[in-house]
Amino acid sequence: LKALAFGLPTSQGTFGVNVNYFGYSLYNETKIGLAYARKFSDYFSIGIQLDYLNYFIANYYGNRGTAVAEIGILSKPIDKLTFGVHIYNPTLSQVADYNNERIPTIVKFGLNYQFNEKFLMAVETEKDIDFKPRYKVGLEYYIIDDIALRTGIITNPFENSFGVGYIKKRISANIAFSTNKILGLTPYVSFQYKFN
Repeated sequence: LKALAFGLPTSQGTFGVNVNYFGYSLYNETKIGLAYARKFSDYFSIGIQLDYLNYFIANYYGNRGTAVAEIGILSKPIDKLTFGVHIYNPTLSQVADYNNERIPTIVKFGLNYQFNEKFLMAVETEKDIDFKPRYKVGLEYYIIDDIALRTGIITNPFENSFGVGYIKKRISANIAFSTNKILGLTPYVSFQYKFN
């Protein structure tokens, strides 16, 4: 998986673009997204994203592409508690007419609670309309001011993850590992820089 994202905050909201690539020469997926988010108050924000998805399967499928929408809502009713809802593909977009090859429609509902400056807990329910729900729990703890340890679990199928993050002013660097029965140990690396 390769990904690149850029966000531009303005007085009218935040504009973003992101590109994700997964796969190899015989099979790959590409996603290009254009996003806009706006904070309407200290307690409520909303964001939308329009994606173009392309699937490539050599010697059989060729290239297939389709457009997909996403929408997210964030609410912070009290200082330490945040709620969020995200809907992916609410329009039930299809990638091909053959055999009703539809892009998954997924609804996520989550919340996080900041117990103190060092400790945060997050929980989420994810429901693909064609499958059983998945439940997720994550913990983050700052062992010192700039370094956080993270761990989490997911059900259906079971996965667990652990990682460490370094956050210093405009820079954020993270490394993590997840495990599952099919892929085994999978590493993740990310780097972020805030221009302002």
